[in-house]
Parts: sequence; C-alpha cells; structure tokens
Amino acid sequence: MTKKAAPADFESRLREILGATPAFGPVPYWLPTGIDLLDWAIGHDGLPCGRVSEVSGPEGSGKTLIALSAARECITLGGQVYYFDVEHGLEENWVAKNGIDPTAPQFRVEEPFYIEDALNAVELVVLERKGADTPTLIVYDTIAGGVAKCDAMEVRGMAAHQVVGKRATLFTDFFKRETMGYLRNSKIVLLFLNHQKMSIPTKKFEFAKPTTPGGAGPKFAASVRIRIESDGTIKAGAEGPKIGQFAECKIIKNKVDRPGRT
Repeated sequence: MTKKAAPADFESRLREILGATPAFGPVPYWLPTGIDLLDWAIGHDGLPCGRVSEVSGPEGSGKTLIALSAARECITLGGQVYYFDVEHGLEENWVAKNGIDPTAPQFRVEEPFYIEDALNAVELVVLERKGADTPTLIVYDTIAGGVAKCDAMEVRGMAAHQVVGKRATLFTDFFKRETMGYLRNSKIVLLFLNHQKMSIPTKKFEFAKPTTPGGAGPKFAASVRIRIESDGTIKAGAEGPKIGQFAECKIIKNKVDRPGRT
C-alpha cells in the first residue's frame, strides 16, 4: 500500500513542477476607455491591465476611435501609449481631434511593415514596462494589417513554396511566448484591433459568415473581446451633412465580468 504524501511534501513538489507561488488574484488596475457606457458593459472601470483585449468590427465602425479614447485616458493618468500602426493609416490631425498631442512623448506611434517586427516590438515594450508604476497602453492596429515576411517573399517570387495560414501561426505563437507571463500583474493593457470580414464559402449552398483574421490565437488569449458595429448616422439637422454615427458595442467574451452586455 502506497504511503500518502504529507501536505508539506505535496506543496513543495507542486511548486517544483509549477514554479513559484501562483499569481492568481484580482486585476491590479483598470484603464478607462473614456466611454462610460462601454466601461459599464465591460463591468468595471475600463479595460483590465495585465490582460489582452480585442476590438473587432467592419471598416469605419469606430475601432480606432475606441483605441484613441483609451489612449487619451492613459495619458491623462500619467501613463505611456505605444501605438503600432501596422496599417499605416493613422493621421496626426485625427489624433489631435481626439484630444491627444501627436508630438507628445507619452504618445508614440510606430509603423512597422512586417508582422514579425511588430510583434517583436510589442514584446520589447512589455519587457520594458512590466514594472512601471503608471499605466501603459499598447495598441496593435490591426491584426488584419501588415505582411508576413514569407508572404512578401512569395509576392516577389523569392519564396521556395507557399505558406498557408502564416498570419494565424504568427499570432498563435506570439501568445505562447514567455512575455505573456510578464504581462500579468502589470499595469499594461495590450489592445488588439481587428477587422471583421466575410469568409469564403467552401461548401455548396453555404453562406459567407463574418470572421476575423489572425486565427484562433487572439480569440483564446483575449480576456475581453468587443465587437463594434455601426448603428445609424448622426446628421447636422434633418437634411444636413453626416457628422457622426451611432455604434453598438457588444462584449462577446468577458473573463472579468458577465459577458453579453451591449
């Protein structure tokens, strides 16, 4: 008959296998989005620090607006913003109209071309800011943007063979890195923006369905996933020009509170 291990021996063996005492606990900090109703839908005072969040939606739905609103709040709280504009579409005047000085050192915009370079830069920022006392917002705009190096070589005729699903592989591998462990219990918000596109039907009589690029990695890694869609226009008067739009935000995944709020 095998002798049962003592509780102290069990704990020491468990820590030997899993490492130091687990860091399970409440979210250490919350970064307001600057949109009160969206913070209410998330269930707390904003986006959770030490976690990954994703905002997805069709083009022109307001994804960048949410990111810039959160960036403004982060700077107001004395934090640092790193905006990785992989699409190369962000414009200074639009940043200024959202209450952010585009020349301020607290708001850094980088425009990487390759996905690999962008993800490596994100990892470097996490390692640099993991112990900071002030909040840090890292925005990746967007998962659908950028080009994998092997895809660029294929376009130029330099690739030996075609690589299928390289974008999804890159993002899935990124979320497996040791960096994600450093992200926890820090004041860093890692915010990914993503496009919502229509999938190509592969079967007869099958309809196109909405999907997001990047594979399943971002979906599994994100603690909060927000889907935003346009819900009507705002005009200056009955017959005036369009000056804005209504948007519907739905929390389609939430591991910090109840999901499904809109």
